[in-house]
Amino acid sequence: MFPYTEVDEVVVLKPFGGLNIENAHLFKNWVFDTFIEKGKTKILLDLSEVENIDSFSLGVIVNILKSVSTRSGSFAIVSPNEQVMKILRITSLDRVIKVYDTVSEALAEVKKS
Repeated sequence: MFPYTEVDEVVVLKPFGGLNIENAHLFKNWVFDTFIEKGKTKILLDLSEVENIDSFSLGVIVNILKSVSTRSGSFAIVSPNEQVMKILRITSLDRVIKVYDTVSEALAEVKKS
């Protein structure tokens, strides 16, 4: 459905364009059905190719974070652009979700957990 890679036990999701009310519900269902429900709970959300996100998408991200956390997994965001990072700061999600500059940096940290 959406581009992704798996590195060891870590799933790197790489959506592109925009995450918004039109596709966020589909994205959420895909993440749960394809990964979380199958026990893959080390997830990185690479936003390097995402131009914008809306409030509905933020809710989906929080939902994924909660589900991964309750399963003793880990979740982080990678490479958000300036606009997306501003939204993460305004909503204080940058204080709840770890944000990394690069996938390799995030992978190193997530593999430790």
